[in-house]
Amino acid sequence: MKRIKLLATVSIVLVVSSILALAFLPPTRSVEGHPNVEGIVVYAIGESTPLFEKLTEVLEIKGAHVNYLDSPPNAALLTEDMFVLFDGEWIAERAEDNGLHAFLRDVAPRRVRLVAVGGETSRFFEALYEAGVMWLATDDVTGELRNPAYMNPPLVGYRVMEKDGHIGDSILICLECDSTNCLITDLLEWGGD
Repeated sequence: MKRIKLLATVSIVLVVSSILALAFLPPTRSVEGHPNVEGIVVYAIGESTPLFEKLTEVLEIKGAHVNYLDSPPNAALLTEDMFVLFDGEWIAERAEDNGLHAFLRDVAPRRVRLVAVGGETSRFFEALYEAGVMWLATDDVTGELRNPAYMNPPLVGYRVMEKDGHIGDSILICLECDSTNCLITDLLEWGGD
């Protein structure tokens, strides 16, 4: 009799635990474990690296509103719940462009999520540095910038965020992702508040 009561109690605990676990799944994932991007607004700038093309395609298929552009959008249209995705090669070609620097300076305080995908993603942090948005340390011996994305990871991001009343920089460097779902999940988890 004790054994039946114990099994019944364990079964009830397992059922309640499962229900609670499902109820508290993060909002960026569906029950199947795939990222939920439905309704997210993305501005996609450039289009030359295969990873950038694949990522924007998958975002669009999954329900994100992807706006394809040749140059950055009007900064006044952007809000902190939006993503601006730059093709890594597009950024590399324009990392020292004053127009890009002005755009970055204008949107960073708006807390827009700024991301570079594929190609020379390290140049994105250099562009942010040149724009005066992000600080990069210099090597004491060589005097060269110490870029945290020097190895050109598949995806890097920058945003200004507030936590516990403090405002600061937040960077994203995806090194271990081998699929677009992984990149999207990392992007959403970093981009969430």
